[in-house]
Amino acid sequence: MSLLTINERDLLRQEVALFMIGNPAKLTTVIPSQHFIRIKSDAVPEEYAQNVLTYCEMSAWVEEPALIIQLLKKFALFPPIQAAILRLQSGQPPRFHIPPKIWDTILLALDLPFMNREKTREAMEYFTYPLLAGAKPAGVRALVVKGPEKSGKTFTYDYIRYVTSFLGNANFKTIWVDLKKQAISRFGPKHLAISLLEQINPNWQADQVHIPELDAQQPARWIIELCSMLAEQIVNTGVKHIIVLDGLDDRKKTTQPEEFQPLPRETIDMILQLVAIATGAEKPEISEDQLRVVLLGFEQPVVNHKNRVRFDNIESLTQNDIRKYFVNYAGFHQKEIDEEGLTDMVDTVFEEDDPNDPDRTRKLAQKALEVAKAIIQI
Repeated sequence: MSLLTINERDLLRQEVALFMIGNPAKLTTVIPSQHFIRIKSDAVPEEYAQNVLTYCEMSAWVEEPALIIQLLKKFALFPPIQAAILRLQSGQPPRFHIPPKIWDTILLALDLPFMNREKTREAMEYFTYPLLAGAKPAGVRALVVKGPEKSGKTFTYDYIRYVTSFLGNANFKTIWVDLKKQAISRFGPKHLAISLLEQINPNWQADQVHIPELDAQQPARWIIELCSMLAEQIVNTGVKHIIVLDGLDDRKKTTQPEEFQPLPRETIDMILQLVAIATGAEKPEISEDQLRVVLLGFEQPVVNHKNRVRFDNIESLTQNDIRKYFVNYAGFHQKEIDEEGLTDMVDTVFEEDDPNDPDRTRKLAQKALEVAKAIIQI
């Protein structure tokens, strides 16, 4: 499925390639840097431009304004692109769940399946619940996701973006920092604070927001002041924020180990302080319950204050996971599959399965989606 016609895509790819020649980073003037770093680079301008289009098109309307529309507007002088903008702006965002169960979505974006992850789904639902004494189920304010490399931890961010795009009145904004892709070798608390602040308040410099300096203070006090500043900035926006910190385990797996340093102890303490503020363990008056924190690959112990933290340890996909996915996929399309048909579909997905393949999760998920489309969407 695509959002653009062949002619629109060809024209846009050509213009994006010309725009990025010599300095691909110029694209960050069009789409946010946290998206730019997720796009696969390529030495061939046309191929790089195609990767940009694919990423923005797949993201669809996951955020406002939609990335694909932001990209199109850069080249709006061309009549075909003007027509594409008008068409997409008047269209309805694609939906991959049965209302009101946003958490049970079968896809995150066009052709991007999302399977199992029950703890993550539960946490996102409970992020919207208030912190009321005795309430059941009670609100959750932090999520810690662990799993082996290529298990799908980063897709948690895509899932959160999808869910928040449909929350409407709940008024959530998601910000994301990848401490591997965005980090210098030593990613200190100040670097993390600025990376977050730039997304919380893009005008922070014009607003003369003061960033506490270490100077002669004790590191612990400095970290508290940094986190308090971020929490106050979030409150000032009037919007609940979900901070997603990614790449916390991948920092061990750099291609240039001689340039790598583990996260400083102060940065780890800052991450834990953000969790403490979000869960109300410390300084609940500062954040006014406007903060949620998601940690992807974080290996340090996290205090589960008042059971407000969820832990999702991703395991290998099983035949039961795929079976359940097919049932949900069929339900979304208002169809049913008999047991024999389900078994045949699951067997098809696993017929070339290699349990030792490091890319196993992605391959099984894509195969399951192909089978679901071929059989259920006929």
